[in-house]
Amino acid sequence: LPVFAKLKNGVVQLKIRSLLERYQVEVLHHTPGRVRVRIKNWKDNRSLLNGLLEDIRLDPAVVSVAFTEETGSILIHYHQDMVKESTTHNRWQELFRKHFE
Repeated sequence: LPVFAKLKNGVVQLKIRSLLERYQVEVLHHTPGRVRVRIKNWKDNRSLLNGLLEDIRLDPAVVSVAFTEETGSILIHYHQDMVKESTTHNRWQELFRKHFE
């Protein structure tokens, strides 16, 4: 059973990594429950940034969100256990589509 859990976690991580790469999201730092990311055009597009931040804040898996203007990065604290759920992946995919397509 632990082997299957590790396999599932690996698949989840691969899906999330693929999603981030597709939308050119650079992961600057990650620890379980906390991630700092950056996308080049965030600093240049305030309306995109504000809408994205608001939608991230509203996600039930997210605890807090903070944007650092000097670096153009976003720090997200999240519920680690919820990230493994497929419903969370689906919501995040829709969020990226909404703001980047």
